[in-house]
Amino acid sequence: MNDRRLNLPIPSVQPLATLVSIVLILSLPIVYKGWALMDSRAQAPAATDPAPSRVAPQASGTNGSQLANLAASMLPGTWAQLPTNNFNDGNEMRPRSGGSALEYTDKAGAWDSLSKTVILLGGSHPGENSPCPNWSDIFAKYSESTNTWSNNFDSSLPDPCPSADDAFVQLGGIGHAYQHNTIVPSTGDFYHRQYSSGKVMFWSQKAQAWNQCSVIHPGFRSFQVAGALAYFPDRNSLVFVDGDWGVWELSIASGNCNGKWVQRASTFGGGMSPQLNGMNHYNNFAEYSPVCHCLLFGGGNPVFYRMDLRGNVSKMNPAPMAITVPQNGSGAIITVDPKSGLFLVWDGNGHENGKAYEYDPNTDAWRTTGVDSPIFPGPDCNGGGVCETIAIPISDYGVIMFVQAGSAAGGKVYLYKHTTGATPGRPIAKTPASPSTGAGDAPPPTKPVENPGDAHETKPLTPATPQENAAVAGGGDFQSRCSSPGVIRCLGFDSMKEIAGSYGDNSGTFAGAAKPTVDTEVKASGGGSLKFTIPSNSGADTSGSYFANFSPDLSVQFGANSEFYVQWRQRFSAEFLKTNYQDGEGWKQVIIGTGDQPGHLYSSCTTLEIVVQNTYQRGFAQMYHSCTGSSSHGAYDGFQERLGPADFKLQNARSSCLYSHASLGSGSKSSCFGYFPNEWMTFQAHVKIGPRVKDEFANSYVQLWIAREGQPSQLVINWGPYNLSAGDSNEGQKYGKIWLLPYHTHKNSNQTTPTAYTWYDDLIISRQRIPDPK
Repeated sequence: MNDRRLNLPIPSVQPLATLVSIVLILSLPIVYKGWALMDSRAQAPAATDPAPSRVAPQASGTNGSQLANLAASMLPGTWAQLPTNNFNDGNEMRPRSGGSALEYTDKAGAWDSLSKTVILLGGSHPGENSPCPNWSDIFAKYSESTNTWSNNFDSSLPDPCPSADDAFVQLGGIGHAYQHNTIVPSTGDFYHRQYSSGKVMFWSQKAQAWNQCSVIHPGFRSFQVAGALAYFPDRNSLVFVDGDWGVWELSIASGNCNGKWVQRASTFGGGMSPQLNGMNHYNNFAEYSPVCHCLLFGGGNPVFYRMDLRGNVSKMNPAPMAITVPQNGSGAIITVDPKSGLFLVWDGNGHENGKAYEYDPNTDAWRTTGVDSPIFPGPDCNGGGVCETIAIPISDYGVIMFVQAGSAAGGKVYLYKHTTGATPGRPIAKTPASPSTGAGDAPPPTKPVENPGDAHETKPLTPATPQENAAVAGGGDFQSRCSSPGVIRCLGFDSMKEIAGSYGDNSGTFAGAAKPTVDTEVKASGGGSLKFTIPSNSGADTSGSYFANFSPDLSVQFGANSEFYVQWRQRFSAEFLKTNYQDGEGWKQVIIGTGDQPGHLYSSCTTLEIVVQNTYQRGFAQMYHSCTGSSSHGAYDGFQERLGPADFKLQNARSSCLYSHASLGSGSKSSCFGYFPNEWMTFQAHVKIGPRVKDEFANSYVQLWIAREGQPSQLVINWGPYNLSAGDSNEGQKYGKIWLLPYHTHKNSNQTTPTAYTWYDDLIISRQRIPDPK
């Protein structure tokens, strides 16, 4: 009965990534400035470049790593060479059989924020006389702490061939990396799709060993040589793209990659709907961006597609270049700016010499950046390409590392800084499809691994009392309520400064079809309110979203045996409430979920999430819980109390708010507390968390009160005792983040509707019940 979230079905798929760890040295950095049209240069300008504007000033007084110091010293739109230990003019990237591990790839490496290393896996062109292991493969690592590179020839790093990677063993190696590598930031596990096969393996950071995942479409032997693998954080899944044989996804929500790969779409070979036409068979790419919570994929030509959080796929406008894996004289490098989340492409086709572009997935718009690059053409390139060069976003420092290594000579490490702003951490949470909504696009969630060590936490909570259900006396204006005992944070949305953050910040907004803004005319108090616009012909993410952690320093979060309250005021335009949005499963109001942790961001779709939404557009608030589920229940578990053999209470604290009444309307017998247009309604949620028992907070309670403007609040949902999903105890997820958003799952973007609006104001988070407004 529950709708999924802004994040979409959480069919988890773990990304495969080429494992190469990169260590960068920051001595005597040379920094280059420019952004306008990346007219790449065959050689980097000297430090005495006559154009002073090209040299970025160096920071003083920094005492971090060489990587951190250099990144901090750079201005937006600048390049800098990073000297590193043991790189040896790129020799650390050259297999003993010859060639370069960076041939035919732009994504051989990935940054592991947990260990502060770059992991890299690639191979030169193998031949029948290239024995495996330790011949044509490079498994490498760069350590930030020592600014040093190592690989499987000069360290204990194991070559995955043939013990883990045997798909190409008859030719003596793993083959080229293409876009076959990816990493899961929360674990540091590095995934690699094996050459020309459905086999996927991963490097476990915890075990420091290679392991196998389940096989994509077992028994099928015609997969393309050069596909693409990516991790989709919002769906907690791996996605594999094959230009001939479709798009496949594997959920890793269970904590492993041993589940079943599910086909999401067909490509050139057909066989199922939707069929994604136009993209090339070969040299595919797949890249995730947190700015849109989406995965872009396609390639081999200018055609590409976008998968959103829900798993919906849409075709985008053609790129201005062929996005194809770099090779001699052609190809392009595509990556994501770790600060803005925008896609960046360096075009090496023809004589473009690395001409740089920026792509905004929210507007489907391309522009040239105008920043000159000192690193193209790449090594061994004939005709001005970007070959033997890979891009590695470094999330901790907001820069992109470029690693180059020719087959015989020509190897350097560079940093590029594209934008200013806070650096994002982890990708956003997942929104899997809810089994109760009949969605067939998400595999059933697997129960998390139990932790016997949690079994001792058995302290029961006291159920809610009638006194708790009554309105709290002593209400007042916003400032008075913010001064109430127990208040942790108050947000008034009085200026654009209050919503200025973005991905990676403590609070901020994301854009959808429209962008959240501050309305200084329509407000419940103070100088403004948070306004969301629902435009005509918009899809599920109509308006974007606002997020905020419970405290600016992440110090206040709620786990076992604790409780908190969240109050907000919300206003709905008549158009918003009257419009029946085709195919829509109901718009959301708020998501209360996992708080960010240092070095780890959580998205809106988390194990802990509690969601308030107008499910199936019934006209009143309902609630559901968890993007993953746990031992007692599945994902998207609706707070719907069974009544007799065939009915449910949808607002169980109301006398007759029943499923059988379907929706509110004139003459309805329903007692559901509905929405009212053009007034400031008040909503307050209470979450009382029980003790952790294995993967759940047992005997918990959730309540929701609603009030019309100027009237006392009424209890509409009183849920419990109930086992809230807690996730793996090793992650230590706690409630600590709220999302405001009218995200509307499956809303039909082809429908023409009146422009509608909803506003939020007076957001308060507290340890105690918050008084009603006057």
